[in-house]
Amino acid sequence: SAHLHGKDGSLDLIGNLYTFNDINNRYDTRGWPDFPWWPNHQQMSHSGYYYKWMERAYLSGLRIMVTNLVENEVLCWAQSRINPASWINPNSCNVMDSIRLQAQRLRELEEYVDAQAGGPGKGFFHIVTTPQEARETIAEGRMAVVLGIEASETFNCGLNDYCTRETIEAQLQEVYDLGVRSLYPTHKFDNQLAGSVVESGFINIGQLLSTGRFFETEECAAHTHGKPMTSGFPLIGDIPVIREILDAVHLNPEYDESRPHCNQHGLSPLGSYLVNRMIDLKMMVELDHMSDATATAVMDIAEARGYSGVLSTHSWMLNAPGGAVHRNTERLIEAGGFVAPYNSDATDLVRRVDRYLDILADTEYLNGVGIGTDMSGLGGQPGPRSDVATNPLLYPFISEFGIEFNRQVSGNRTFDFNQDGMAHYGMLADFIEDLRQQAPVRTYEAVMTSAEAYLQTWERSTAAGVTEHYEPTGLKDID
Repeated sequence: SAHLHGKDGSLDLIGNLYTFNDINNRYDTRGWPDFPWWPNHQQMSHSGYYYKWMERAYLSGLRIMVTNLVENEVLCWAQSRINPASWINPNSCNVMDSIRLQAQRLRELEEYVDAQAGGPGKGFFHIVTTPQEARETIAEGRMAVVLGIEASETFNCGLNDYCTRETIEAQLQEVYDLGVRSLYPTHKFDNQLAGSVVESGFINIGQLLSTGRFFETEECAAHTHGKPMTSGFPLIGDIPVIREILDAVHLNPEYDESRPHCNQHGLSPLGSYLVNRMIDLKMMVELDHMSDATATAVMDIAEARGYSGVLSTHSWMLNAPGGAVHRNTERLIEAGGFVAPYNSDATDLVRRVDRYLDILADTEYLNGVGIGTDMSGLGGQPGPRSDVATNPLLYPFISEFGIEFNRQVSGNRTFDFNQDGMAHYGMLADFIEDLRQQAPVRTYEAVMTSAEAYLQTWERSTAAGVTEHYEPTGLKDID
């Protein structure tokens, strides 16, 4: 609505800049019942979830949904200052406060969905904390929901925070008790736990605001393809508030733009402690967003302790040169971990899934590969296939499970996958049918086997024996 994002979306910093790279982007902010602009497959600053949309995804066969509790203190802070009027409900930008509130809201959503279906335990949406509970939920015909955390300042371990083994221990136990079972030690910015994948432009400003410095890079190892880094801020630095910050610190980043870059920083002793304690608690470690050095150290720990609970769920691990699968991703798969590429249209997803399947095929593990939508996690979704004009998805269609799906209707708007792509989470049903019709059987079956593959990774994690903490070589504080 206009009070949240300004007139015509003029104060939607994240949506206009991070999504469209245009601070002057404008759009119709209205939602229900007309939805003239959002949801759409490109936008990142409006919700892609509504319980009826999630239900439609569930009806298409979705049986495990991992929902990450996500916060970004820097973006939260910036948006609240650019549009103070939108902060009518003074939610805290502190990551841990936000995580607690989101966990509470998810429990409330579960109760609401149950109430719509006739009472406790009747709804399709059920939060689970063990793989056994997930299997029981799925056997009842419901959807198992797993809680994770994806943030940079988790446990208040940003570079400017007070973070010790003791504070990590207390808060790790707290989020475990909230039901969290997977966690990203690092996300968009460096923290006291680990270095992250470097990123230019908007995110590098966030790195500065979060840590007090821009990304510190080095030439990548021969087996790693890094990220391009741009010096200065030709557009972003002109935005009010951000310009004032940059003027105040008298800084502009400078990089060698002739080559890719990797983060100088890897796993710290505090980060090693966290990963080892997560393994003790049988929690699953998300490797996406880790720098090359961080991911290498985490896989050293997992392999030394014989642990399968390692995940890459939306294509944010670095590639090898030429776009090949990185050795750390291979190690993750060979350890019995679970992989899911970032979602893309049916044509491109085949390539993304098959590159993992080729590795899985040489292991003893189930050939199941998931889909990471990153819906509402500052991630866009696939649009229509390039050939829909001559080869559209036809409506109505009958799913593999015998359910008839027509075009999705929300209020006064009708969504057509051939025009809108995956505009919201309910369009996962259309996407799965499109994949079924367009992809080789091998690829489609791997995706439809992904819930079982995820459960088997989780079961291997919970069945892991007691092993000693392992300290990989090369650990050093990030300061």
